[in-house]
Amino acid sequence: MPLEQVFTLTFRLNDRFWHDAVHTTDENLRFIREFGSFVGSVKLDRWRSHTVATVAEVLPDRKESGWQMRSLDFYPDAAKPGCGLTLWELALVRTKFSTERPPSLELVLRDNSIDLLGHLAPWEGSSGNGHSGNGHSAGDYEDVVFFRVPLDTNQLAEFRSHDPSNEGGNGSETGAGPAPAGVSWQAFYSGCDETLGIEWQLRLRDLAKKSQWDRWKILEPASMPFGAGRR
Repeated sequence: MPLEQVFTLTFRLNDRFWHDAVHTTDENLRFIREFGSFVGSVKLDRWRSHTVATVAEVLPDRKESGWQMRSLDFYPDAAKPGCGLTLWELALVRTKFSTERPPSLELVLRDNSIDLLGHLAPWEGSSGNGHSGNGHSAGDYEDVVFFRVPLDTNQLAEFRSHDPSNEGGNGSETGAGPAPAGVSWQAFYSGCDETLGIEWQLRLRDLAKKSQWDRWKILEPASMPFGAGRR
């Protein structure tokens, strides 16, 4: 099965998110920073049959030594739309000896999106723009969607941004100039919610379009105005 697309997601949660969106106390914030794991990036290799997610994260006992990589395979089930694979989970309070699930954050991969969810008491998610996810709730807790990054290029169009790391033009790694519309195989998307204190960035390499780009690079330098070869 051919590799079709490669996505790389990074996101940042600033102090406003911790204090205003999830109402973390100073004591719990110290616990999170000392004992929690933090995501550096998520790379998605989308094959025709499934997606391989590679999560780079810093674990509590490795904060001075670098990143740990985890890989997970996700096979979407058409019979269970909306079901997903948990890529990362962070407890927001020190767990006690209880069978009840503690308040937490969860990064979930679905068939066509990546969602950051908060498993929170209703008041904890009420001050931001997060919204309840499909009415799922358990006891006094509910799931709040803080961001949903689509993995469909049509839905991503409104988030298209200039990639600060790409100085070669639209779709060009060599500085050969911008490609014709629809040929570019690399794209950069970003989103920011200042109210929630969340920023995210997504890079896409669409390998289905790369062959078109390679053909354009070969043909474009050879093109010349009609009649330019006559004397």
